[in-house]
Amino acid sequence: MPDKDSLQPEKGAGQYLAGAAMAPSRFVVVAAALAGIAFGARGVLNALGDIRYWSPETPLEYTAVALLSVAMLFLGATLWALGSFWATDDHLPGRAAKLSRFAVQMAAAAAVLVSISNFLEDYLRLRWFGLTFVMGAIALLLGLLGATGLRLAAPGADKVEGILLLALTAGVLFLSFSMAVGAAALLLLAAYHVWFRDRRRVRPGAADAP
Repeated sequence: MPDKDSLQPEKGAGQYLAGAAMAPSRFVVVAAALAGIAFGARGVLNALGDIRYWSPETPLEYTAVALLSVAMLFLGATLWALGSFWATDDHLPGRAAKLSRFAVQMAAAAAVLVSISNFLEDYLRLRWFGLTFVMGAIALLLGLLGATGLRLAAPGADKVEGILLLALTAGVLFLSFSMAVGAAALLLLAAYHVWFRDRRRVRPGAADAP
């Protein structure tokens, strides 16, 4: 007959997902915060004057072009980390979870393509990279829209993340008009993951409690 203790759940077994999710969540926090700062800095430069990012001549204009590439690079890192976080801590049904991870990681790769294309086209004046910039921007928006729709529509999904992704999508869509929406969405995403990680952290000794 099985021993009484063998019928008890293994200590710490229930902590696996929360523990495994903490490293990607930390990466989301760092990458989103850096992306938000870069977007915000680019917005400040926009407010200083008319920036001809398509044909930079002054140091300020070259800085603005470089900042957009940095912002997109960190945005790609944020989205990839978010997909990794969902892989370890997600409550969506299997197919919806896989589709949302694919969409957000497609958006991550597209953001990196936009970053590189922007630098090559506007900073180095290699104009034929304008096509890859446009292709990357379209893929970025489609990936964000797909991930946002799944996070908002699927039962069991984190609706806060869905709303923040929606705000981020709007920020990317209206990038030419304002960087503030994207910056705010990224900083809020970082703040939310700080709160989320602390909320999920297991207190010392909690697993040993009767």
